[in-house]
Amino acid sequence: MAVWVTAALFSLAHGEVFAFLPRFLLGALLGYLYVYGRSLLVNVLAHFANNAIVVVIYALMSGDSTSFDPSAPLALSPLLTIACTLAAVALLVVVFGKTRNASSSNK
Repeated sequence: MAVWVTAALFSLAHGEVFAFLPRFLLGALLGYLYVYGRSLLVNVLAHFANNAIVVVIYALMSGDSTSFDPSAPLALSPLLTIACTLAAVALLVVVFGKTRNASSSNK
């Protein structure tokens, strides 16, 4: 329950009502990363990677670096969205797998 409440607070703290659900899910993911990984470093790196990927995609999609507006809506193709989602899930599976193997060998 603590992960879900914290995820809601994480999303509300960002102040955008229309982006509540994606940030809520990201907050839950970060929360479970901590629960399973027991390290804030993993959370910090995942949050940084998320923000960096978004900034790079916005910069690449805008084409003109002088008029970069991160608050402008970004329309990604469904194929690119699916590819990014699958890549993120694969990365999480690898991270969770290594974390579980490391924690089980320490016991």
